Amino acid sequence: MSGQELCPLCGEGHVTASVQMLEYEYKGQKTQLPSHYRQCDVCTSDFAGMAEYKPWA
Repeated sequence: MSGQELCPLCGEGHVTASVQMLEYEYKGQKTQLPSHYRQCDVCTSDFAGMAEYKPWA
């Protein structure tokens, strides 16, 4: 698994970027928006870094 980012939380696992579509409702209108996050394959923590907070940058 070389070249993968190590988990900043446990330092042992590797993180994988993921996107999950979440449904939101505002003033009676429903829509689905992407939620970007990363997850560790060892400690199973999921978290968002700077890249996930600003996917347009």
